[in-house]
Formats: sequence, C-alpha cells, structure tokens
Amino acid sequence: MSFLRKVSIRNVFRYRKRLVMMLLGVGGCAALVVTGFGIRDSIAGMADYQFREVTLYDMSVTFAENQEPEDQEAFLKGCAGTVQEALFLHESTADLTAGTRTKSVHFLASQEELSGFVSLHRGKEPVAFPEKGQAVISEGLAEVLDIQVGDSVLLHMPDMDTLSVTVSGIFDNNVYHYVLVSMDTVLEQWGATPSVNTAYVNVPENQAAQESATTVSRQADVLSVMLCQDIAQRVSSMMTSLNYIVALVVLSAAALAFIVMYNLTNINITERIREIATIKVLGFYPAESAAYVFREGMALTAMGCALGLAAGKLLHAFIIRQVRVDMVYFTPRIFWTSYLWAVVLTFLFACIVDLFLYFKLERINMAEALKSVE
Repeated sequence: MSFLRKVSIRNVFRYRKRLVMMLLGVGGCAALVVTGFGIRDSIAGMADYQFREVTLYDMSVTFAENQEPEDQEAFLKGCAGTVQEALFLHESTADLTAGTRTKSVHFLASQEELSGFVSLHRGKEPVAFPEKGQAVISEGLAEVLDIQVGDSVLLHMPDMDTLSVTVSGIFDNNVYHYVLVSMDTVLEQWGATPSVNTAYVNVPENQAAQESATTVSRQADVLSVMLCQDIAQRVSSMMTSLNYIVALVVLSAAALAFIVMYNLTNINITERIREIATIKVLGFYPAESAAYVFREGMALTAMGCALGLAAGKLLHAFIIRQVRVDMVYFTPRIFWTSYLWAVVLTFLFACIVDLFLYFKLERINMAEALKSVE
C-alpha cells in the first residue's frame, strides 16, 4: 500500500466526529433512496405480482343460482371454444374471529384443488390444500389478526351459520382477505354443502379475454363477469402517481447528501489548506492533489452506503407495515435493482459535490496558504 493511501486511511479515522456525521449523512441518503424505490417495488409491483404469481385465472363468473353438475356441464357446452377450463366453487363474504378480533373476509369452499387457477404458496414454499376441519388464509389476514398456523378460528356466515376450523397454512395474497376450506369441512359441520355460485375461468391463449367475457356473460344464470386483466390495469394506473413520490424522496436524499458532503468536505479542505498547498508545491498534478483529498470522501461514501442499505431496508419495512389499507396487503419487497440504484445515485451525488469543490482546490493560493497557521 502506498504512503498516500496510508495517509488517507489515517485521515478517515482521525476526525471521529466528522466520520460519524459523514456516515450518518451518506447513510441517510442511501437509506432514503432505498426506501423510495422500495415503496415503488412493494406497492406498484403489487398488481403485477398478484395477477402473475397468485391469481392465475382469467375471469371470475358469478351465477345467480346454485350450479348443479348438469348446470355446470351446460355452461361449459355453451362456452365451448371460449372457455379452456373452469373451476366451480362457493364464494361469499363472512366474518372471521380470532380471539377477540374480527375481520370481514372472502370465504371460499371448493371440492377440488385450485391448481391452475390460484397458486397457493408462501414465498417459494407451496401451501397444501386444506384437509377436513382445516383452512388456509391469506397473509394479510394472518398479520392483521395475528394468526399463526395451528390456531383455531371461527367463521360467521351471513345466514348466522358458523364454521370452526384450524389454520393449516398461510398463503401469499395482496388483494382482499381470503379463507379457503374444502367442501368436506362444510359438509361435516353443516350437514350440507354451500351453493356453487362462482366459477374461475381460463380462456385459450389465442382468445381475447374481452371477447370471451362477452360470450360468457350471455350464458344462462350468469350474474356478472369480472376480468382479472381489467383489475390489474386499473390498479397499475392508480399506482403511476408513485413515481412522483419516488422522485420527491430521491431529491430529498440528494439534498441531504449534497449539504452534508459539501459542508464536511469544505471544512476538511479549509482545515488542511497548508497540507494541500504543500503537496502542490512538491509537484503533485491537479488530479493527484484532488485524488488525495477526495479519496477519503469516497471511502466514507462507500462505508455510508453499506450502512444506508441496511438502514433503508429496516425503514422501508417499517413504512410498509404502517401503510395498511383495508382489504389490501403490501408485501415488503425491495428488488436488487433498487439497492443498485441507491449505491449509484449516492456515489453520483458524491461526485457532483467533489466536482464543485475541485475548482476550490484549483484556486488555492499556495504562497498565502503556506503562510497561514493551521
């Protein structure tokens, strides 16, 4: 290691108060950038994740009456060529009670597994379809009511019927709170199965979803048709305003970084003006003199970035947990590109500050500086 690099390392840790202030300033800058981009990743990416990784069906069809097996067969025949596959199930609203807390939920009861229509998983781990007496619930519901796997919960239906189940799994889901049970569970406790009033439908890949929805809506007993792509587009368009929030956070981070870095580096130059003048007299080129001074700042910037990335992750998680919207769950999610942008922008801000102060170094009067007393 060269002598000048050893001197730079010494100077980094020589002024401890300045070191702490620099780390806090740069770390705060990086943390704000991570938080800003992380908010966009968690909220703006919610619709994309929901309708690509969780909700796999193309449309949800609601029927006016209970669909017996012959009605289901008639529906599929009437939609031949338009519907690739369909899953018939019961869907309604209910109140779920866990301990002393109650929450309104969407209640699903299905005879078949939801494979191909809804992906039951948590992270990368699949969640098994519930057995008799069990239920799986969405992650947002579990967090709001503090429910863990193995807990017993009670479902209250609009017709005053109740259903007692044990939570066997928790699955990822961002939109609405869901509780899924098997038809056998309902049959065991009620002595009858609930009405089949909903169908999740997939259309062929070469078929336009809008045209398929028109055909489906003309079938007997069809009350309404909801296209998932329409919901995803509406949610995504609502989230475009987040770009302005991210821009505001990044500008705030830039202001923080500029103020802290400029003032501390300027103080550093002012206090060491004789030292800088000396190395100029010794024949250092302007670029070498600048590198001697700014190398310390870049080292502190790197250390501050490392601190800021960790702090940003914690700050982002805290903010997302506080931003709770009923029936919508935001998963704390930060893509690796957001961390990369935080590092790049923080170093960019540092380079801009160094560029401003480079001209101050060039204007140092060596003769006057060497006469001064440090």
